[in-house]
Amino acid sequence: MINATYVSYEEAQKLIPLFEYYAQKGQWKEVRQDAKAILEELRFVRSIDYSPLPGNQVVLTSDQYKFLDEVRGEVGR
Repeated sequence: MINATYVSYEEAQKLIPLFEYYAQKGQWKEVRQDAKAILEELRFVRSIDYSPLPGNQVVLTSDQYKFLDEVRGEVGR
């Protein structure tokens, strides 16, 4: 299953260092792979926005989306 979400430039800038860490030092291979895939998507987010929704659309697998959502929750605390 594929999930899509919108990520603003500001949010992407906060999340990139966290996913860089998980991509290099994640405890499991799957975590490192998912972090690399999410990181690749986050690096495409730009500060220019011409759409009615803020940010860029990021398309992820279900597991990657859950991972992103968990990290978003930690950043929001």
